[in-house]
Amino acid sequence: ISKIVKEDAKALNEKIIENRSALRTTTANLDQYERQINEINSTSISQEELDQLREKVDEAIKIKNKNEILIKKLREANSQLSGDNIKRAGDFKLLKDKIRHIDEKIALIDGGQCPTCGTSLETEIFQIEKEELLKEKESYEIQIKQIATLASKTKEKIEKLSVKESEIQRETNNTRLTELQSDLKYKTALKNRNTISIENLKAEMIKNISDLNEESTKL
Repeated sequence: ISKIVKEDAKALNEKIIENRSALRTTTANLDQYERQINEINSTSISQEELDQLREKVDEAIKIKNKNEILIKKLREANSQLSGDNIKRAGDFKLLKDKIRHIDEKIALIDGGQCPTCGTSLETEIFQIEKEELLKEKESYEIQIKQIATLASKTKEKIEKLSVKESEIQRETNNTRLTELQSDLKYKTALKNRNTISIENLKAEMIKNISDLNEESTKL
C-alpha cells in the first residue's frame, strides 16, 4: 500500500508541476494577448470617428448633388442664350445684306443714268425712291444696333454663367468627396479587421483559461 501511495503522490506531484508549467504558459499567453489587444486598440478607429467621417461624406454628397442640379440649369440657360445669339447673328447678316442691296440701288440712282437702257435716273420719281431707300436703310441700321446691343448683353450673361459654373465646380472639388469616400472605406475595413482580430484573441484567451480550469479540476 505504501508503494502505491508513493506512486500516487509522485504522479500527483508530476501533475502539479505540469499544471504549474501550463499555468505559466497560459499566464504568458494571456499577457501576450493583452499586449496585442492594446496594440490593436491603439491603432484602431473609434466608432465616433467613423460616424464623423460618414457625416462629412454625406454632406459632400449633398453638395455634389445640389451643384450638379445647379450646373445643369446653368448649362441649359447657357445653351438657350447661345442659341439666341446664333439666331441674332443670322438676323444681323440678313439685315447687312439688305443694306448692301439698298446701297447698290442708291449708287445706281446717284449715277444719274441706267447703265443698261440709258434712262435718266434724275427724275423726281427716282429721287423719291431714293428717299424711301434711305429711310429703309436707316430702319435696318437701327435694328442692327439693337441686335448688336442684345448680343453683347447676352454674351456678358453667358460669360457670367461660365464663371458661376466654374465657382460651383470648385466648391464641389473642395468637398474632397472621392478622398473622403476612400478614407471611410479604408478606416471601416481597418476597424472591422481589428474587431475580428480582438474577438479572435479573446476567444483564444477564454479557451486557455477554460483548458487551465479543466486541468485544475482533474487534480
